[in-house]
Amino acid sequence: MALPTLLPGKNTTKKSQIIFNAFTERPTPKDSNISYTKTNATDGNPIDAVSGVYTVQTSGLYGFIFHAVTNELKVGLPTVQLLVNGKSVAMAAAYNGGTFKALTLIAGARLQHNDKVSVFVSEGHLFENGKGSKHRASFAGTFMN
Repeated sequence: MALPTLLPGKNTTKKSQIIFNAFTERPTPKDSNISYTKTNATDGNPIDAVSGVYTVQTSGLYGFIFHAVTNELKVGLPTVQLLVNGKSVAMAAAYNGGTFKALTLIAGARLQHNDKVSVFVSEGHLFENGKGSKHRASFAGTFMN
């Protein structure tokens, strides 16, 4: 929940809202957008599962989070980039936590109607389907104002 800004005579409390979320357990090679096995949206425009692209419906400030975790110890998680209209606006690399490896990207961007947003694997690859592999990635967007 957003914290209110205290100004005399004004109520500037704003709530952010999740506009989409998506998840996948699919491997994704280097130089590819991550595609998703399930998507959901509250603005009527879910992320395109096959291309991994979300198309902005309302101009404004957005927050994004991408998180991936795996128990694949022989293979690292990738470096990913948040792309807006094909240009990188944020990047994150994996963390080796021992039993599990994790990667988290958190970013914000001021976007315009019809901007295209995706998560792109720029180094390495996301997941393998080895015996006993357990992994999942999720991507969510919020409209801030």
